[in-house]
Amino acid sequence: MVTALSRTPVEFNQKLAGLRANGKTAEATLLTLLRELKETSGPHLQARHWKLALEETSKMAMTHWKSVIAESKKELADTLKRFHDQDRHYAYWLLCGINRQFFELLDGKVLVPNPDESFDRNYCLSYDRPLSSKTLRSIAGIVRRTVNRVRRDIVCYPRTKAFHNRIDFDSSCYKVRSTEAGQFLELMSLQPGKRICLRLKGKSKIRGTLQLIRDTADTYSLRVYVPQQCERKERSVLSSESISATQR
Repeated sequence: MVTALSRTPVEFNQKLAGLRANGKTAEATLLTLLRELKETSGPHLQARHWKLALEETSKMAMTHWKSVIAESKKELADTLKRFHDQDRHYAYWLLCGINRQFFELLDGKVLVPNPDESFDRNYCLSYDRPLSSKTLRSIAGIVRRTVNRVRRDIVCYPRTKAFHNRIDFDSSCYKVRSTEAGQFLELMSLQPGKRICLRLKGKSKIRGTLQLIRDTADTYSLRVYVPQQCERKERSVLSSESISATQR
């Protein structure tokens, strides 16, 4: 999606029309905002850095909403025990994941599963008797109020700090060069074709995604994440024979 930012106005508008035709209005709105930011004066992030920033933001948002849904199910556990099976099934359908019906529920809508849509088909085939509009409205209201309470009191949305001190570089955003004088790291800058050269204090194997950290004292550090092998702990379980022998 980020590559569309560098297209001509005609191609960009065609991309927006395609997204809206497929029901992806949120993606089209985000792409329009990024295009407006790109056309403003001043240096901007390159497309690769935009992609990294959007991926991290998306993961953070997904984690937040998954936590909200999981906590809402816990809060509703006792209430749903008093529901009939079909009522309970509808409530869990509203909370079955980060899907269309969950966000439309938050918008105040009362959703009716549609057997013609592939996502609703499994739910609609589970029961022969449809729920009344009054029952749907009542259950949706209970679930919505629970979710809003969880968002307000239990799972708060992560806040960004006023001091932004980190930028990520994946393997396509940097080059490592080693000479007799030391090890150098060439990082992608805001200007295409120009890289920032940093001389590292030591020598090590650098790979994967890097994080450049700037602290309040204007000093810089580079973080390299290396996967670690975890040792498997064997659980010592006494057999019934050894237990009985001990008791004797």
